[in-house]
Order: sequence, then structure tokens, then C-alpha cells
Amino acid sequence: MAGAARHAALRSRIEPRMGPPVCPPPAGCHQTLIERSNARRMADSLQRLHAAVLEARFRDPACSRTAKLFADGLPKMAKKLAEEAVELSLEALQGKRQAAILESADLIYNLIVLWTAMGIEPDEIWSEIDRRERLYGIAEKLPKGGRAQRAKRSRQQAPAVAAQTR
Repeated sequence: MAGAARHAALRSRIEPRMGPPVCPPPAGCHQTLIERSNARRMADSLQRLHAAVLEARFRDPACSRTAKLFADGLPKMAKKLAEEAVELSLEALQGKRQAAILESADLIYNLIVLWTAMGIEPDEIWSEIDRRERLYGIAEKLPKGGRAQRAKRSRQQAPAVAAQTR
């Protein structure tokens, strides 16, 4: 079976099961074959980009944007990452889909450069995403502050609650 036909056949078997996400995800929820394939392809692309950044960081800064970012240091990398995030946000707010795609690629590139400068491997990020998925579901972000912040807020709210019940 040709690749496109096989993909269409897989899609027709999988798509009827796809629907709006369940909140929270049921225990043992598994990705579809297409979702896993897309995730693997994305991870592979990011791994290749990371490898290319590792290789390019020692090139001549006059000839390589990546090498120039490394020569300029972490503050410049962080600034570029923030600039790209703002540019992406502005394109999104204006509804410019194609421009948002281009800015997303720039954002991901600058994120990988920053990770590399900090000695962060993509696998470390995937591990954290996997951990969060197990705790909260794939589409959720960890609550701000963690356990210590929640305990502090609870202690601060306790006197107010006690005063209201008097």
C-alpha cells in the first residue's frame, strides 16, 4: 500500500475515536498512532536542530548566526528568545497564521540555542513533559508556586477565615 493510502487508511480507523479532550484524562489514556508519529517527528526535528546548534556554536561568528549568539552570551540569547515570543504573540493577535508559523520556528530555534548554552538536553525537557502529563494531563501546566507557595497562601488566608467565622 502506498504511503499516502496507508496514512489515509490509518487516519480513517483512528479519527472516529478522536474527539474533544476529556478532563481529566482517563487513567491509561493512550495517544493515537498519528499523534505518536507526529510527536516523534517533532522530537526528531528538535533533536536534529539541537545537534546542529551544538555543531555550529564554535564556528566563526562572522559566518554563523548561531556562533554569534554564543559569542554574545546568555543575556543576548535570552533577549532574542523573548523578542521572538513577543513577535509570535503579536502575529497571533493579528490573526496572521503564516507569520505565526514563521515566528514559531524562530522561537523554537532560539529556545534550542538557549537550552544548549545552559547545557540542557532536549531529553530533559521531554522527561519533564512526561512527568507533568502523568500528574496533570498533557495539556496542563504546573500550578505556579508549588507546594510551599500554596502552604504560605493557606496560612495567610487562615486568619481571615477565622475572623469571618467569629
